[in-house]
Amino acid sequence: MINRKTVLVLGAGASKPYGFPTGAELIAEIGTGLQNASNVTFHQLQDAGFDCQQIKKLATELQGSQLYSIDEFLEHRPELVPVGKGAIAGLLLPRELKSNESLFDLNKSDHWYRHLRNSLRSSFEAFKSNQLRVISFNYDRSFEHYLFESVRSTYGRGPHECAEITGTIDVIHVYGSLGPLPWQTDSHDSTPESKAVPYGSEPLTSHVIKKASDSIRVLHEKDEEVRTRLETVRSWLQWGERIFFLGFGFHPDNVRRLSLRGLRREQEPKGTCLGLSLELREQAVSCTHWAAPKVVGSVYAIEFPDPKADCYTFLHDHVTLS
Repeated sequence: MINRKTVLVLGAGASKPYGFPTGAELIAEIGTGLQNASNVTFHQLQDAGFDCQQIKKLATELQGSQLYSIDEFLEHRPELVPVGKGAIAGLLLPRELKSNESLFDLNKSDHWYRHLRNSLRSSFEAFKSNQLRVISFNYDRSFEHYLFESVRSTYGRGPHECAEITGTIDVIHVYGSLGPLPWQTDSHDSTPESKAVPYGSEPLTSHVIKKASDSIRVLHEKDEEVRTRLETVRSWLQWGERIFFLGFGFHPDNVRRLSLRGLRREQEPKGTCLGLSLELREQAVSCTHWAAPKVVGSVYAIEFPDPKADCYTFLHDHVTLS
């Protein structure tokens, strides 16, 4: 079991082992693929009600921007936000379907979900005592889907019981997701069942794409839902005794909104930095850098134990979860 209060902060790199793109890869897929009117996703977006010219404009301008993040691009181009969210949903939903091949592959060597799952092991009744909260900046629901299916197979209980026990591991998607999963919208949930989007929906219809896109938010949107989530996230970071950043890109806006300077020294924040530029690593360190109280000249900052470590290696070799 995980007995110490632990918070995981997930970025795109955390989902990459399961077939999901990084921010730069997502931009490449949209910017290149959607310039072709014969592209399957292009047609699906049209069927979902998005204008043909807007789809092409999104692809062309996104490619021309040369940015690494579609969120950052949409922050500057609010008129393209609706079609941009549709494109994200249209490209990520098929990845969810395909991800099942790796999510439950017993031979997968970089399976950090499986490593974490085995740190949560307990009796069915005690599972809810695990002290874990997950803050995700990803839109995919692979973590929740994996955890629910693993719990269901482990204990052989009914879907309602498994949904209830899985839900005790708090997960929040700061900028929304592809929608609530069916098990998250039962009769005891405040989310209407009609809003549910099955994991890796098949067939992928225009209706599903539109429904999934409606649950997505982007960096600059200032709605009440995002503000409430950010308040919750900050409270979780204060709750945690340990803070681990996995595949997180330390985008300046995300760093600011997390209020990382408010972390306590004893929380010893650690994380992965695989693929991050030197500039981003230095920014990540400086954002959690402060003078330790009552210790003259002493400073403390986020630690990257191994610059080459992926999420699995970090958790396996550099962290004790229990």
